Amino acid sequence: MNEVYEFMKQVDVIVLFCLIYGLAINGIVWAVCEIFSFVVKKARAFITKHKEKKAVQKDDMTE
Repeated sequence: MNEVYEFMKQVDVIVLFCLIYGLAINGIVWAVCEIFSFVVKKARAFITKHKEKKAVQKDDMTE
């Protein structure tokens, strides 16, 4: 019975390690995705603003 108890203790440690490791990886991936999403939003907004500014300048030159 003692051998089964020792085996289950090790299984418990392995399961906890995998759970914590998985949560850590999930947190890192989430943070990277959020940063990437933020950068893409800012880049799109900048490009749109730049295009609008260019269009206004072009309209001013034609008038």
